Amino acid sequence: MMQYDRFGSGEPLVLVHGVGHNRHAWDHLIPHLERYFDVIVVDLPGHGKSESLDLNGRTVSEAFVDAFHELFDYLGIDRPHVVGNSLGGRIALEMAARGEVRTATALSPAGFWQGAPEVAYVKSLFASVSFAARAAGPLAPIFMRSPLGAAALKVFLDQPGELSKDQITTMINGFVSAQPALRAILSNASNFDAPIPPEVAVTVAWGTNDHVLPFKQAKRAKKQIPNGSHITLKGCGHVPMSDAPDLIAHIILGTAAKRPSARYALAAATA
Repeated sequence: MMQYDRFGSGEPLVLVHGVGHNRHAWDHLIPHLERYFDVIVVDLPGHGKSESLDLNGRTVSEAFVDAFHELFDYLGIDRPHVVGNSLGGRIALEMAARGEVRTATALSPAGFWQGAPEVAYVKSLFASVSFAARAAGPLAPIFMRSPLGAAALKVFLDQPGELSKDQITTMINGFVSAQPALRAILSNASNFDAPIPPEVAVTVAWGTNDHVLPFKQAKRAKKQIPNGSHITLKGCGHVPMSDAPDLIAHIILGTAAKRPSARYALAAATA
């Protein structure tokens, strides 16, 4: 079963990280959310402290959704709010399409690339980062504090200086240990094309400075999910909950209220 941490009380809210990351991706956001929700932060299969990813004849999306079914049954929760980043955003949308969540907030979700070149770009990007992380070994945290390392971090974060040394160490070590899952996930890359029931409130938010899944993919998400709320996160990178935790928390709260806040959508687009 997936490993998790739990904070606060209220309606259940599940936070799902992206490929190569782990539950600590949400550390900046938890203090903003635990006052309102029963916050459940997970390590996806093959990531963090969870067991390895075993597809067993399933697609990647099916394997992850099955893992969440097991966790929800264990915790005794039904139709939680789900928030995901990158791969986690794709998982949130998959569960929304099944009607298994109350609301879904997807931050730069995977699955809206167009054509083989865009998929090849993502694969080559992660291959380069993986090689650098392995090559740096125990010196990776020191390297990431150098100008070259800071530039590498900006691939994912618009404000990498906001991370502490311990957070950088956790992120790099987690990325290295997640390599088998990362390879399986990227080799099974597919587009998201499932319809989402109108009764499930969905928000898709995308950073204009996203260098992993470029901002142009937000237009495809809007076309595929016409009834969702689509928010531009000006100046944010691929992991916006680290760049702008206050803003992302407000967007999540608005979505959970089944009424995404126009006020904060405007703030995101004009900041």
